[in-house]
Amino acid sequence: FEFSVDDTIWLEFPLQWVESIAEHELLRLDFDDLHIRAFLPIDILFDQPDDTEAESMRAAGFAEQAVWFSTLDTLPCDADSLSLRTLTSDNDAPGFIVLTDEASASLPESIPQSNEAIRLRIITTAAEMPAPGDILELTCANQRYLFPVTSIQADEAVDFSPPLPAVQQCVIISTELLFQRMDVEAAKATLQSAQLDSVRIARQRFDLLVFKSENVVAQIEELAFLSGHPLFWGNLPDDRTLFRALSDEQRHEPLPDLWQQALAPRFELGNNLERQDFAFTLPLAMPVIHDEATIRFAQYNTAYEDRIEKEGLKNFSAQLFFDTDLMNKSIATLPAEAFNKRYNQHRFLTGIHSLWFNEEITIIAAPDALQPGWKRIDIFLDIILPPELNIPVLQEKQLKLNWTSVNNAHRYEIQYSYFPDFHIVQERQSATTTDFIFELNVDCPRVHWFRIRAIVENKVGPWSNTVSTFYPESTFLDCNRIMMTAPDLQIDTSDPPDLMITWSPIDGIKNYELQIAGHSEGPAFEGVTKSTTTTETLHRSYVPEDTVLWLRVRALYGNTPGPWSNTKIAGSSKRSDYIVNSSDELTGAPEARAVALGLMRFCVARNDVFAVLAPPRHFDMQQTQRFKKDLLPGAKFDARESTSNIPPLSTADRRACSFAALYYPWIIRKQFAENDNTTLAVTEFPVLGAVAGIIARRSREQGAWYAPANQDIRGALGLTNPLNSLQQQQLFAVQINYIERNERGVMPFTEFTLMRDVEWQYLHVRRLMILLRKLATNTGYEAVFQSNNAAFRRQMQRYFEDVLHRLYQLGAFTGDTPEQAYRVIVDDSVNTQQTIDAGQFIIELRFAPSAPLMFLTVRLVQSSSGILVEEF
Repeated sequence: FEFSVDDTIWLEFPLQWVESIAEHELLRLDFDDLHIRAFLPIDILFDQPDDTEAESMRAAGFAEQAVWFSTLDTLPCDADSLSLRTLTSDNDAPGFIVLTDEASASLPESIPQSNEAIRLRIITTAAEMPAPGDILELTCANQRYLFPVTSIQADEAVDFSPPLPAVQQCVIISTELLFQRMDVEAAKATLQSAQLDSVRIARQRFDLLVFKSENVVAQIEELAFLSGHPLFWGNLPDDRTLFRALSDEQRHEPLPDLWQQALAPRFELGNNLERQDFAFTLPLAMPVIHDEATIRFAQYNTAYEDRIEKEGLKNFSAQLFFDTDLMNKSIATLPAEAFNKRYNQHRFLTGIHSLWFNEEITIIAAPDALQPGWKRIDIFLDIILPPELNIPVLQEKQLKLNWTSVNNAHRYEIQYSYFPDFHIVQERQSATTTDFIFELNVDCPRVHWFRIRAIVENKVGPWSNTVSTFYPESTFLDCNRIMMTAPDLQIDTSDPPDLMITWSPIDGIKNYELQIAGHSEGPAFEGVTKSTTTTETLHRSYVPEDTVLWLRVRALYGNTPGPWSNTKIAGSSKRSDYIVNSSDELTGAPEARAVALGLMRFCVARNDVFAVLAPPRHFDMQQTQRFKKDLLPGAKFDARESTSNIPPLSTADRRACSFAALYYPWIIRKQFAENDNTTLAVTEFPVLGAVAGIIARRSREQGAWYAPANQDIRGALGLTNPLNSLQQQQLFAVQINYIERNERGVMPFTEFTLMRDVEWQYLHVRRLMILLRKLATNTGYEAVFQSNNAAFRRQMQRYFEDVLHRLYQLGAFTGDTPEQAYRVIVDDSVNTQQTIDAGQFIIELRFAPSAPLMFLTVRLVQSSSGILVEEF
């Protein structure tokens, strides 16, 4: 450590640290004898020149950029002469009542005594109760200090007379050190006068652990505190930023490494801060998890809650598709309810209702609603147990091994080594029985080690206990020879939910290594836990209930590890998983029906969106007709069959039927890879997406008034339920649009809505009406505040006549002449003196769609209360 003349702080590290220290790293510098702590950002990092053959590296930071503190490990004054308060800019913030401790022994023995040197009794309220990680301000003799709270515990050792009010509580707060901000010049002067040339440093990183109850469900490691660092915590993306990047088709660069870690599970670890300008953050009061069991088993808990549950999909229902606050609202009140939630309550709409204020959409479909749903079932894993290897029997040069059998094992693998850790294997053998004879053709006396494992089909089980023998016997005693033995491991489950792990002690051995693996099929041991006892308690609360744990232990003979013990298994082989419901288990489709009804309600309430519907895959013609019947006004079914409880349409809601069309059956098509045209599979698909695409393509190329039928579904190979001519006629009669496969391809042949009224039974008519409604509405907004006189009426009449004439020329209307095709009415028959006095301007557009139908009427009513478009 050294200061340069320009106040640069130079640090020299061992060269092996080069992969651990990066630019924009935050280092903690502790000058223990001087009671000074600094947090230093690293700005420059480089190795020594190659020609020096140095074994160190150098890094530099600027003293002015560091944050300097003087530290105290005792209170600077008596408790009765200090004050304590929440760290805030509000000078009037209330403080805490600090109680005097006559002696440290008066503190309860249950208070942690590890590194928490400073403890205070305080009286506070529940609302102002500090928490671990909070920083309090302590004032003593006009000096201010920071008090980072490391722990807090209720204190019942003091009897108050009179008793404390119910809203107050006595607690004990603890900290390791008090901090006082220090000026950089003062710090520099102190350090230079002390002539220090070394400093204790610690790299500052942290792990972000997410708990559900007591289980770690997500973890991101090695996050950094400074904004320039690639692992800066403030760079964790929120959902909106992350999904925007994932959906960017023009993106050619991979996601940052930090984002890759946050992808799953993103909901717990996403950064939802509105501002990310925290360029410099300090771990001054960051809570530390001291519970070794939590850290030790965190790696096993990432699968505690599977992805289906994590993303809210545990129960398949119509609620997944709608805003639960809006899905049961009436069609008449839905617009006002949506506006109120979004703009008055400032809450985002969810599900399909999140599209409410998106004026661009005109077609909607929900193919995922046709899923048969899923259920959770229990699966019992086939766990391969380790065999138990018995003490070998040596007869002359032959060593006979035998072991316990393992169920369904078709062979066993045997390993023979001169080393207890088997890092070099002298011989591998295979046996189909539970015994084997080795020929020990060696002359040098030494220890021979053996272990065995079972193989079931293609799965390999865990190793057995390790046994050994010394051969050949030597005439002379080797004084340096140590006969290593393996402990005998036992697990006690009599005190649930914890596991008591014990093993037999070995004379003269103080240190052991315990390994624990948490894999379903077999152990993949990584890392060790040091222990100086022969007992460990495993807190099962930190391990999922359906986790299989594999455990083994070995003794350390000095620095040399001994042989592993027998492998023990704890936990349950039962797993829970989700499977898709089969069609045999489904008596109906209440969730698909509920989503279809919800879509129809959404579309008619907005008046400018059309819903494309289809039945579930397993429905035949009769079930499909029943499905359609349940969507019509006055249908009789139990809404409670669906968890959403969306009720059937009433007769007053019959307009909703003209905003939806039902198609049958599903199609068979190729499924392609995302990045190219490679065929992955031939799959059954709902026809919804294809029909929506045909409607959009036909509207873009020719116009919304053209029937979206008799158009080839590109990529379709066939139908899941091909229809004969009689079946097609039956579907035609009940206005279910059927899909046909002929010599020109696979295509929809009809375009019926669900409405029986002849004026509204065709899809293109509703789409044309949606077009005219949007046109009328947009024009009405532009005409707000215009004077309602004869000139204005003639202007609006000419405008709409020009628009309708253009549509007539494009084939939107039927009629030999424009007069037969459309009419624009603004005269006194609609704009009476009464409506004018009420501040309204009314224009009626009457038109005959291209189908041979009677006239339809769109009425635009403009008033001080807004724009209203009516249909007749």
